[in-house]
Amino acid sequence: MNNKIKTYTDLLEEKKRLQELLLVQKNTLKNNVAELKTELKPALSIFNFFKQITSNHKEYYIINSITNWTKEHIFSSEWLKKNNWFIQFIIPLILKNIASYFFTKKANNT
Repeated sequence: MNNKIKTYTDLLEEKKRLQELLLVQKNTLKNNVAELKTELKPALSIFNFFKQITSNHKEYYIINSITNWTKEHIFSSEWLKKNNWFIQFIIPLILKNIASYFFTKKANNT
């Protein structure tokens, strides 16, 4: 508002105008956030998938025991021993968590 506030009624009108402007801006912000959520939904689903694969499922002791045994006996082969430490660490970790993810997914479906 470019006009100076001279009376109390001018002040009340300015307050009302600012409150209406605030409501419009809040609604615009809510709409923008909702639109952003819908645009990011595919990226978030991919992120959640990789998060599930790389996280340990501690509530499934038997599945973790089987995947740990597999990791220790199969993936610690000569090929992994000849490669650098990064591959020795990453490959068993990823394979163990992928196996754990799919076993728990299958266990939840039955």
